[in-house]
Amino acid sequence: MAKPFLFNKRINFNNKPNTIFRSIFGIGYHKSSYLHAQYGLTMAAHINKLPKGKSRFQNIESMIDSNFIVDSILRRMNSKAINYAVQFNAYKGLRRTQGLPFSGQRTHSNARTTRRLFRTKKMTSKLARAGIVGAKSKKGKK
Repeated sequence: MAKPFLFNKRINFNNKPNTIFRSIFGIGYHKSSYLHAQYGLTMAAHINKLPKGKSRFQNIESMIDSNFIVDSILRRMNSKAINYAVQFNAYKGLRRTQGLPFSGQRTHSNARTTRRLFRTKKMTSKLARAGIVGAKSKKGKK
């Protein structure tokens, strides 16, 4: 029997609904507990306690779609907000393009990881444009 999908995530019947709901991008603890209350489940219940039938996951998906902004729509909204900030030279956008923290964090003693990751990403993209390294290859990864 093929395993059903919920927002392009494969559903494992051994997991609790809490785990399944929280694997969807945009649903955290509070939204998951709201969904539990809507279905009358406890946090310890398993997915098998949901109503039987093929439409049980379609009902969940339609309820999530009608009540929350999740998954690809939320990702698209986040990327549009970032692109907007970069395009109009907002402070956050400039900090993003420079590879620095943009939410008020210190840079004197912190943010080394952010700067390091930005440098390696920038260098990899330059090498990929030059044709030296493949676009997805990374040093040390197999």
